[in-house]
Amino acid sequence: GGPGQRRVGLARSFNLGGATEVGVTGFRGRDGKWEKWVRRRCGGYVEAGAFRSRLAQNAAAFGKFSAVCHLGACSATTEKNAAYLIDNNYVDAVIQLPVDLFFGTTIATCIIVLKKSKNDNAVLFIDASAEVARVGNKNKLTKTHQKAILDAFTTRKDAEHFAKLVSNEDIGANAYNIAVSSYVEAEDTREIVDITELNARIAQIVTRQQEL
Repeated sequence: GGPGQRRVGLARSFNLGGATEVGVTGFRGRDGKWEKWVRRRCGGYVEAGAFRSRLAQNAAAFGKFSAVCHLGACSATTEKNAAYLIDNNYVDAVIQLPVDLFFGTTIATCIIVLKKSKNDNAVLFIDASAEVARVGNKNKLTKTHQKAILDAFTTRKDAEHFAKLVSNEDIGANAYNIAVSSYVEAEDTREIVDITELNARIAQIVTRQQEL
């Protein structure tokens, strides 16, 4: 997406990491939001409508590419666009990233990997929200975290609480929702309480209080 503080913050983070071939797409307006892009380095700009038309006409020309999106782009609010991508089997993977990774924003983001000529009719969902280390005042994906994500992406197999391969048919049945949390169950880290033991301890406390 083009204008807006969040998108500019993402682009600056990419620039700081050495990436300059950042493609930008959106609906270019006449407001001042686009002025924020003056100091950013990107590979080019394509109007959203033209981008979608070019993708429909010759998706192979794009090969495989990734888009970093805020979580709203993965919810049912974008059902129309998600339906187009899923029905044409363009979505290869959706990777949930940790919060507070990028410059100027703390929003949760995800990576949507688009690919032409896939070998299956499914999408790999990876929950990498816990793959993070706190460095200074921002979160960071270390080499170890990056390897864990890449390994899951490469093997393309289910991994409990981390990765899930879901058929396009099942995604369509779920209103084309491509949020990772809809398919990868988060690990329950709550303490397991033995109710029988707890009730026995309560009964002991009550008995002790009555004796006093």
